[in-house]
Amino acid sequence: MLVLRFAMAAAVTFLLSTAAWADDLTIGAIGSMSGVAAAFDRAVVEGIQAYVKVWNEKGGFKGRRVTLELLDDESNSSTAVTVYRKLVEDKSVNVIIAASP
Repeated sequence: MLVLRFAMAAAVTFLLSTAAWADDLTIGAIGSMSGVAAAFDRAVVEGIQAYVKVWNEKGGFKGRRVTLELLDDESNSSTAVTVYRKLVEDKSVNVIIAASP
């Protein structure tokens, strides 16, 4: 849970300093939701999803709805690079976090 809080705090710090504001705040996350590491990442992924849900229930971030774009790296380093690049190139993603412990 400490890792999740640190990741979210880092995301908020970044967002406070960014000039690009869209309607929604989109957090891109990469985690192993399948493959050999899925059992280890499951709790982190569920924690991020729960945090985003609560955040939105409390009015979002500075009034903006928070959305989560969660991509599966399939417990594979090559796939992780591919999905990371996809998030970097997606202009609607405001910040990227790793969902791995």
